[in-house]
Amino acid sequence: MWAKAKALLAEAGYRNGFDGGTFYVDQPYSDAATLVAGYWKAVGINIKVEPMARAAFYEAMHNHALRGILWNINVSGTTASSQLKTSLQYLTAMGI
Repeated sequence: MWAKAKALLAEAGYRNGFDGGTFYVDQPYSDAATLVAGYWKAVGINIKVEPMARAAFYEAMHNHALRGILWNINVSGTTASSQLKTSLQYLTAMGI
């Protein structure tokens, strides 16, 4: 199941994976972020998920104080292109 991802990492010079550092997440999405971290770990990318209270998360994100974030925008029922456009518009509006 993870063979292609592992092969791509090996091709990029990360045969044994790597430490991806800490990723911050809005508290209500910490379960989803933990799932993502598990998927990444399965291919060798190890990260630490650090949940934050919503107000603190958005303030830190707006102030560019977070180096890594796992973030969810609910844009179900749309195309990949419109999802990306929505995400970029939101990030731009926040000054990120």
